[in-house]
Amino acid sequence: MSVDPKLLQLEKEIPTCPLFTDCESNAGQSIQLSAIAAADPRRGTHDARILIVTEAPDTKSAKGVAYRGGTGTRIMRMFLRPQYRIGLDYPDYGTEGLPAFLEKMRIYQTSAVKCVLGVGTANLGERVITNCRQKFLDEQVARLHDLELILPMGRLATASVLHRPLGSVDFDEVIGRRGRGLLQADPYYGLMIVALPHPSGINRSFNPPVFRPGDGPNEIRRKQAFVRALLTIRTKLGSMGYTLQVLRQEQPRGPLDRF
Repeated sequence: MSVDPKLLQLEKEIPTCPLFTDCESNAGQSIQLSAIAAADPRRGTHDARILIVTEAPDTKSAKGVAYRGGTGTRIMRMFLRPQYRIGLDYPDYGTEGLPAFLEKMRIYQTSAVKCVLGVGTANLGERVITNCRQKFLDEQVARLHDLELILPMGRLATASVLHRPLGSVDFDEVIGRRGRGLLQADPYYGLMIVALPHPSGINRSFNPPVFRPGDGPNEIRRKQAFVRALLTIRTKLGSMGYTLQVLRQEQPRGPLDRF
């Protein structure tokens, strides 16, 4: 697995972050330093072409394991399962196959906020997000020299990647909306950014966007926005030379197509 010495040094600094005391004072909730080991293969590879940015480490990450709580597997299956419309041509080897998948597909995973949060992201102090971005995320992006695509997952991750205040991000504005959620010329990173829902196991918005009889207008709008974002990723990956499965594209029918 490719390793960049300066990116590795950043990973080593996360468990002893010098900004922790400042963040702790401004978080508005309890936070805990993450103990994920540097060069953990579940982070991915340093020659990445794709960057996944989730919101914050889960509680298992405080014990030194990256993406062990199911999030990493759900992200991998987003790329592989045809119901998600991306359809990378790569076998699904399950949870233990994640490191090999990340290396082969040249993906790196990180979180916008590096500390484990006590009560979620909704009321997290803006200072924490800014500190983490300036100390870590901006530098991580700069060190990933082959990067072509950034996928922030969740409102906090999207706010951080877009350099916007957390309270200003409305998913109705950023997921699947061309010119807002699908940014070809991001002013900060100069890379394509596609915002996605957070891959939590309890977040319905991250379920495969399969259209079913009985879906109401709001459900259809949400699923269609997710589909637009996913198909944009598929198109981008195709242009990057990734091998894609041949998929049957599901098309919702009926008067609600206009949404």
